[in-house]
Amino acid sequence: MRGGGDDDDTQEEPCTQAVLDYDESLFNEEARLVPLVGGELDEGGAAVLPTEAGIAFTIGRTDTSDLILTDEVWASEPRVHRRHASITLRDDGAYVLALVGKGMSTFVNGVALYHIELPWQRHEQAPVVLADGDELRFGGLLDAGYDKFVYKLIAPEAAQPDRETEPIAAAPVRRLR
Repeated sequence: MRGGGDDDDTQEEPCTQAVLDYDESLFNEEARLVPLVGGELDEGGAAVLPTEAGIAFTIGRTDTSDLILTDEVWASEPRVHRRHASITLRDDGAYVLALVGKGMSTFVNGVALYHIELPWQRHEQAPVVLADGDELRFGGLLDAGYDKFVYKLIAPEAAQPDRETEPIAAAPVRRLR
């Protein structure tokens, strides 16, 4: 007791331990894809990406995908391939998105990326180096308002691309005829 009587020679120790009220997941340095639901991050639905170079993190409709994307509303006309895309950690510490399926889009920060092969044209997307904070949307069309599978990449410790030298860009269409 401070300023206590003569018979009390004990003093309170000053508080040296602060009680912090914070969400520990905000400080989690694991690289992960976090769903955006109504514009808000849903850490409960986060999928952790591999930390070992060369291991592919698969995205698609199959049960064997690391991130399974199913949509009952569009079950008869799927907007995502069975094997849609993969994300791999390179030896230099960068995460790279590669498209696997043909015809359905994936968007990175609003840029449409896709493979398409028709008798008269071919469009094959090169892998894209991802950056911490990139927004990824799997499936659908840009103008259709399909926003079922939107994720934010949280990877602060990954190697970050220089968007000046490695911009996100769709591959050019090659006319075959």
